Amino acid sequence: MFTLRIFQTEDWQFGFEELRINYLVKERIFHLEYYEHPNRKNTWRKECSVEEGYSAFIHFLKLKNWFPVAEVERSA
Repeated sequence: MFTLRIFQTEDWQFGFEELRINYLVKERIFHLEYYEHPNRKNTWRKECSVEEGYSAFIHFLKLKNWFPVAEVERSA
């Protein structure tokens, strides 16, 4: 299993404003988890099917107001 880690800034640290995306091969599930700060236990989590993975990712970008997503949605 691999983990994709997404940060909004060029200067990043693990666990600070970090979205982690894992793909569980056997279960065919994406697991998205957002870490705001290492000392905060509250995180945003979502598990979804392969078919829902892209839309869950776009939904997260909209919630956090990360990156412009209008162009990404149009080309999907």
